Amino acid sequence: LLSSSRKVNESISSFIVDNIVEKLRNKGISEEKAKVQILGITFKENVNDIRNSKVIDIMKELNKRNIKVYARDPYADMKNVEEEYKISIIQAKEKSKKTGNLIAIGIYRLKYLLYIFFLLIHQLLISRQRADPA
Repeated sequence: LLSSSRKVNESISSFIVDNIVEKLRNKGISEEKAKVQILGITFKENVNDIRNSKVIDIMKELNKRNIKVYARDPYADMKNVEEEYKISIIQAKEKSKKTGNLIAIGIYRLKYLLYIFFLLIHQLLISRQRADPA
């Protein structure tokens, strides 16, 4: 049972990348033209530890397939990730249209981001309603 779990865990990165590539192809996007943005690369939430992060394996696999990887994680040192793991990362701040997104953050951080997004949209709607004459 333990060895089966390990096999699944070791193959999950390839499974995710295969799914990303399939979705890109279904949209008519070749691997060479693809730009995938990854949000979150650390091993756990709210720490800068990237050891054992499966996202690193996903990024390596995307690089092998000539897919440009844009990454963002406020806790990770991106330069260190590039140097230590020999991964090509384009900072997510760079303005460029992405062809795909992978959200690889913990559920609590995702809930927080969605909550912030909701608050921003709600505030925008309220501001807009106030600006519109009745």
